[in-house]
Amino acid sequence: MQNSINKVYKLLKQWSITPRWIIFALDLIICAFSLFYANLLRFNFNYQFIVQNNFGIQILFVTTLNIVFFGIFRTYEGIIRISGLKEGLRCVRAIFYSFGILLCINIFCSIFNLKYIVPYSILIIYFFTSAVLIYGYRILAKQLYWQSIRHDVKLQNVIVIGAGNNSSLLKHALEHSSGDQVNIVAFIEENPKLWKKTIENVKIYPTAQIEQIVKSKQVKSIFIADENRDINLKNNLIDFCLANNIVLKIIPALQNWIDGELNVRQLKDVRIEDLLNRPTIHLAKDHIQKYIQSKRVLITGAAGSIGREIARQIATIDPELLIL
Repeated sequence: MQNSINKVYKLLKQWSITPRWIIFALDLIICAFSLFYANLLRFNFNYQFIVQNNFGIQILFVTTLNIVFFGIFRTYEGIIRISGLKEGLRCVRAIFYSFGILLCINIFCSIFNLKYIVPYSILIIYFFTSAVLIYGYRILAKQLYWQSIRHDVKLQNVIVIGAGNNSSLLKHALEHSSGDQVNIVAFIEENPKLWKKTIENVKIYPTAQIEQIVKSKQVKSIFIADENRDINLKNNLIDFCLANNIVLKIIPALQNWIDGELNVRQLKDVRIEDLLNRPTIHLAKDHIQKYIQSKRVLITGAAGSIGREIARQIATIDPELLIL
């Protein structure tokens, strides 16, 4: 069984970009199947009633409208294996427009006492079935592809500081958008009510347990899920990360994600300026260099994150003696 799964994952990893015409044809086939399924449900799986209800004309109208709106919305342009919410909604929007046209045709038929091309009950079933299937197969393809990518890769264990309302979405975004293949092993939260609870099988811990988790899980990176989180916590985290050779990054707020999705370029390393909680002061480097060069300099608090950065910068100015 495991060998079969490995073969499937290997095949998915070799999956190249699907040609547009295949995606376009597959969407049309799914819509045709959805219409057939809607007829089956409406007529209690009696094939004779389906034939008598002019199924051929229904297929012709629905397929023609779908060709038009799939072309207008260019639903075939997305890369299936990295499809996101935006591509899925574009497909649903195209189906909705064709559904709306058919609805208008039915209203026109009812005004002039003509026979419906696609009865209301079938139309409603068709819309929901086709929307779910077309959106669903894109999401499924994306999940299978990313699962295959992660299958043979050694994942990098990471911790996320913050377990708010969007934690589940954040977890999914990080695992698929962070550049490196990451495995979230813990959420850290200051709210005691959330401790020992889980988010998609990942446990929430108090801040005091960060060091213990880092050592036991061999954590390589820590992500801060809120740019506005307490400055003292950031300060302590930077000291801890510098001492343990751990990368510390800030994740932008959800409303700042690009098109509703987290982009790897939005993940930024925590800088020394982030600890100041005020606008950066730009110093006259030439004057400072003249003041410090060939002088004896004593730096207090050089073991901390700010003191360490000051010492590093002063060392480049060539003082006579640097005392830490």
